[in-house]
Order: sequence, then C-alpha cells, then structure tokens
Amino acid sequence: MRAVRPRVWSHLSAAPAVAHLAAEERERLVTEAVLTVHHRRLEDREFVAAWNWDDIYAEVARDFGGDALPELAG
Repeated sequence: MRAVRPRVWSHLSAAPAVAHLAAEERERLVTEAVLTVHHRRLEDREFVAAWNWDDIYAEVARDFGGDALPELAG
C-alpha cells in the first residue's frame, strides 16, 4: 500500500482556502487543521470520532472548501 499521508495532505492542500499559499504554509495549515479537529474531539470526549481519520480529513476538506477525499485504498 502506498503511503496515505502524503496523498491526503496533497488533496487537502489543493482546497481553495489554502491552494494559493506557499507549500510550507499549506503544509502547516493542513497539519494544524487536522490536529485541531482531532484535539477538539478528544476534549469533547468523542473518543471514537477523535480517531476516525477519514472523517477528520473530510471535515478539514469541507472547512477548506475542498472536495471529499477520493478512495485511498489500493
């Protein structure tokens, strides 16, 4: 299986809210957004949702005005 994280970050980085930024800034904002959603869910004691990375990535994509992630398996 190919590495998933680079593919997810590439997809999220193409969203309208961050696509115009320099690569380093996009990387920072995508990472920050993903971790923010994860930590918020932990703080809200939504433990299963906090580890549902597919759902976290989908939320970040929506927040950035982007498309849902394509199927990454395979």
